Amino acid sequence: MNYGAKYYGSFKDYYDRTVLITIYEKDYSGASSEMKLAGAAIEYNGSDQNIYEPVISSGLTVNVVSETDFQYISLYSANAKKYKIIVTIDTVTHWTGYVVPDMFNEPYTCTPYISQIVATDGLKALESEDFDLSELHTQFEILQHILDKIDDLNIKEAINIYEENHNYTTGDTPLKQTFVDCEVYAEMNCYEVLLDILNNYGARIYQKGGEWWIVSLHEFSGELIYRDSDAGTDSTYNPELLIGYSNDDKLANVDQQLNILPGWKKFTVIINLGFNDSILKNSDFDDWTITSIGTRNVGLGIVIPWFTWEPQYWDVVATNYLLGNGVNDYFIDLYGNQAAPNTYYVSQSLSSVFTLGTQRLKFRLNYRVTNPLTDADPSQFWIKVEVKKGSLSNPTEVKYLNSDGDWSSSETFINIENITPVNTNGPFQDFVFVANGIPEGYMVVSVYLPDKNYMDISALEVKMLSVYGFDYPEEITYEKQVNINNNYIPDDLNLYTGDYPDIGNIDTKNPSSGLDNEKFVYKGGFYLDADKNNITKQWQTRAEIAVSGFTDADQLHKIVSKAKEFLSIPQWALTGSILGQNLVPDMCIVDHGVNNKKYLFSNGVFDLQSAQVNGTFIEVGSYSGADWILEDGTWNDDGIWIDDETWNDSDPTP
Repeated sequence: MNYGAKYYGSFKDYYDRTVLITIYEKDYSGASSEMKLAGAAIEYNGSDQNIYEPVISSGLTVNVVSETDFQYISLYSANAKKYKIIVTIDTVTHWTGYVVPDMFNEPYTCTPYISQIVATDGLKALESEDFDLSELHTQFEILQHILDKIDDLNIKEAINIYEENHNYTTGDTPLKQTFVDCEVYAEMNCYEVLLDILNNYGARIYQKGGEWWIVSLHEFSGELIYRDSDAGTDSTYNPELLIGYSNDDKLANVDQQLNILPGWKKFTVIINLGFNDSILKNSDFDDWTITSIGTRNVGLGIVIPWFTWEPQYWDVVATNYLLGNGVNDYFIDLYGNQAAPNTYYVSQSLSSVFTLGTQRLKFRLNYRVTNPLTDADPSQFWIKVEVKKGSLSNPTEVKYLNSDGDWSSSETFINIENITPVNTNGPFQDFVFVANGIPEGYMVVSVYLPDKNYMDISALEVKMLSVYGFDYPEEITYEKQVNINNNYIPDDLNLYTGDYPDIGNIDTKNPSSGLDNEKFVYKGGFYLDADKNNITKQWQTRAEIAVSGFTDADQLHKIVSKAKEFLSIPQWALTGSILGQNLVPDMCIVDHGVNNKKYLFSNGVFDLQSAQVNGTFIEVGSYSGADWILEDGTWNDDGIWIDDETWNDSDPTP
């Protein structure tokens, strides 16, 4: 999109820096007009309770002097991306967004008066954007696709937790090495997909300096190692900001309050991976392609259109469509009341299937044969199912599923014979069989229908069973007890992708306490390559890799263990105003003259004219190795609780 500057205005902040606000109009090429500004502020909408809030959206409010009635009304009668705003401080980009067209506010009085122009960074607007990416993509490609719907901004990310097969130098990101089948995100909006990826890494997204930053929360406890997508480089960034009388940045307005956020008692992860869905697409034949192929004469000089009906994602094959005398010809409709042609079958191929350990596959065909002859011989009615698989490494090595659930080298059919026909309103019936799994490979499922019979198929499913033969439920609920003495229970965390333990025991360190912790991958799984040849299993942070290498921990457990460090006991939350010229939305403030603690900005308002921020900062780590409230599970300040039962007025030893 080409944008031209239409309005601009500036003012000086507390530190005599020039704050310039420019409004650009799409496809505008005229002269720009100066606005008289009366200040501006950026609000960041994080949580003042949950430090793990994944999306820190932001919005800009500009106070502008209207010298004529409705001087800036045109800004509010356009589409959501017609007017773009860029804020710079001493020529350096500070924030960018788009004018919100339905948020107009001005006094009903004589001019001049103050009007407000409101803009947003666009993150919340992703809720109205359908996710339209398909096939297999890296998580980074998915994020870039989503964020490009807002604007083409650079992405800087600091996610440093890796799978054991990933490259993990400082220049490597797991987001570009982890693949997701976008089918799992079907019918979701872009905001929901964004949340899912961020939550899998315990990360947050925010805009800073006109760029998107994506950072895992535990990274804020030290120096960030991040990648710059535009530059293709990696670097480090220390978010610590010292405040105090000896520094440029300081507490302001004497309005600070120190509060304690209650520790979490537990948190619940609900994994919605569609385990109970068929791995075949359109298994219930809900979606159809209707193709016109001409006309036909039905007699008495009447000519009607001629169509074929084919289910989406299924190949439909027939040797001929003619069953009668050239007049009573029928074409295909799997929902019945049309004669099926000779050697007619439907077929679907899966390019990549994985089952692990003793995991098995369950096939279900829901069918009905109808025939107007009530005395029809059942031996005339049959269905044949053929399932074949091949190795990805050797595609010519084909095997066929037999009725015993095993695979053989010779072509074999599973036969449903002697089917008793019913009338057109008769019931459907199931044919179910279970097969041994496919360690890795492709699979083709075909169903051959009988000659000259009326045939209805309402479903053809292939589902993965758990390693113990159970049908997977719609979701798995994973509750993690954090601290039984606490009472705060946050909202459930819903995930759609990942590499998670099987049903039963969740504790990888204590498998004897329940079912074996066999891993599996399904529609929402993470893959290590674009061909789905390998799945993710064991994850570790870069810092931990250097100490202990990789441990047997899926990604969920790594994120849970990191969350427990922050959430198992109460945290300090500092609220109030700070004055400074180094204020940014990912600052970790340290009031070194009072307590050696680090507080991460969570939400609040940045006033661009007074150079102040008023907001909430939640404890996230220690400063320069100083004692930290969450460092070892004890509180170690003078005159404070050591644990849930002991108070000590002296400095206790951790």
